[in-house]
Amino acid sequence: MSSQPQDPAGARIVERLHADIAGLIHGNHVERTEVINAGGRSCPCHVVYEVDWSFVPCTSDERLQGKRAASTHFGSDRRAYEQETAQRCELGRHHKPIRENFMADVLAQAGAGLAGAQQSVEMWDFGQHSVHERCSQCGGEGAVACSSCGGKGNQSCSRCGGVGVITRYRWVATGPNDQGHNEVYRQNCYACGSKRWVACSPCSGSGKVECSGCSGHGFFTHITSVTVRAEPKVIVTTHSALSNQALTDYLLTLPVGSVVQYLDFTPFNHQDTAPDTWRVGYESHTTAAELVLVLRGKTYLAAAVGDKALAFIRPPVFDDVFIEELTDLNNIWSGGEKSFNTGRARKFFETYSGQPVLDAALKSVAQLKAADRQSPGQEVIRACEGYISTESGNLLERCMIALLDKISPPNSLWSWIGVMALPLLLLFLGAQNLVERETPEGWFPVTMASIVLALAAAVVTCLVSPVAAFISMIVSAIRRRSVPAEYRQHGRNWQPFKRFAGIAVLAAWLGGAIGLLTHHQKLPRWNNAPMAAIEKTLHLERFAPYVKTAAWFKRKGIFVGDE
Repeated sequence: MSSQPQDPAGARIVERLHADIAGLIHGNHVERTEVINAGGRSCPCHVVYEVDWSFVPCTSDERLQGKRAASTHFGSDRRAYEQETAQRCELGRHHKPIRENFMADVLAQAGAGLAGAQQSVEMWDFGQHSVHERCSQCGGEGAVACSSCGGKGNQSCSRCGGVGVITRYRWVATGPNDQGHNEVYRQNCYACGSKRWVACSPCSGSGKVECSGCSGHGFFTHITSVTVRAEPKVIVTTHSALSNQALTDYLLTLPVGSVVQYLDFTPFNHQDTAPDTWRVGYESHTTAAELVLVLRGKTYLAAAVGDKALAFIRPPVFDDVFIEELTDLNNIWSGGEKSFNTGRARKFFETYSGQPVLDAALKSVAQLKAADRQSPGQEVIRACEGYISTESGNLLERCMIALLDKISPPNSLWSWIGVMALPLLLLFLGAQNLVERETPEGWFPVTMASIVLALAAAVVTCLVSPVAAFISMIVSAIRRRSVPAEYRQHGRNWQPFKRFAGIAVLAAWLGGAIGLLTHHQKLPRWNNAPMAAIEKTLHLERFAPYVKTAAWFKRKGIFVGDE
């Protein structure tokens, strides 16, 4: 594209766009003076935003025990209550007087009112209305028959068993030297006074207890609130002789709150387009411009609109600026992520921290939460202000995540390995020994045994993992202190838990499978030889706690050899 004469507005936009891009690139392997303005062109541009405000009623309901009547109350007239709800919803959609204040506020803001079209607005509140509903559980009485006495109010006396008298024994002397015998006699029961029944304690003899559903009120109060929200829908139209479709597509992705920071709008009309919809039109008469950039012999086309140079065509300049890094990363990742070792991570960290946009992106990536790390690229694209391709942004951010995990680790995998290694080994050997000695026969017992082994593996992991996470927290915190604070990731010391839980299940199943083979003599029997060798080598029999624990396992049939 050859350079053409421009009006003053267009020339200012071209110059500002060039200055913005040169300033962004400066210091990233490139000097500002290397970004050359090779000319540009401009044209008038008409940007139109139409906002359709739809008026939508919103209801919220509460069901409360007892009397909680609102200012508008319909007693027990459920039909009138529901009619009131429907009427308020209908008024919210179509009654124009309740919109007047909202419409006046929007129009009073002139062009700035477009920024409010980012989100819905609560514009009217009808208040609350209520109705009573009888409790079906107690029939509105607030009390139900006592379950302890069946509603009779009394219970059989537990002291005399419901007979009214109790049996007693007394010693009757019949001779010298304490000779005698026990004599049986009966006396009236003092607990019930010989009535054979006593008042029921839960209901205090009334036969009724408070209804648990309504807490003794006998009814509920339904309260409904009706509000009206104005919900916006934005329609964008552009008229430009330069890159018109690109401008439209870009504005559709940009929040209107951001657009009004770059372009000055004025309302040009407003009208009702439907009984529940009000349309407000905003327009901006401005200038669009295209700029030809040359950087190290390569040409790029950029475009912007408005005096503040809102760039809507952003060429991937950083793809070429960071061509060496991207080439190295492609070579590294072609060999798998494991080839990205700590040495390479340190090298890339030094390179990145020396480039302003990559340094800014690296600091943002360090603060990402675990969920945001699953879709990398946005932090790099944001730091480059869009002047990079999605593929390159994704690759660079993947590298940043990998290098931060090397130099600013969120957890210590070796701490987990060190803590979990012995429990996993014991789990493996225990499963092998148990299945070798007590092999289930048939597909169903084998399936159940597999489930039991998996559950045992889960229990072992849950018991030991807090220790692993605690040690990981200490080790990773010490390692993160080797880099400046702004590059330190948040700790995620429980992140390896799922991995080790899976490894534990596999260890248990593998041990069980080997035990099955050794039981059927497909492999030589182990006869608890590995565990016996460990005990002998480490002289574990000297430690009383171990001896007690081993004895418990042997009583359960685990780690037992043939006699």
